[in-house]
Amino acid sequence: MFVKRLVWTNHLAQAALWGEIEVLEKLWDLAKNLQLNPEVLRNDVCLLKDNSGQTSWHKAALSGQVRVLEKLCDLAKNYN
Repeated sequence: MFVKRLVWTNHLAQAALWGEIEVLEKLWDLAKNLQLNPEVLRNDVCLLKDNSGQTSWHKAALSGQVRVLEKLCDLAKNYN
């Protein structure tokens, strides 16, 4: 399970870095389809670090991806 979460987090962070909102949405949909725990997903978005030690929030902020930051916030708030 940890390896799957790490891979998911790395993909999420890369999508955030490159401003790929559609990829973020697709990753989130896949997580929902797998019926992953909503609380775990919210924590992953906010707290889990990728292989470079940064969260998806860090990646989006450092690369100036304001729309991605807004999308990450929306996804974390609205996932049930």
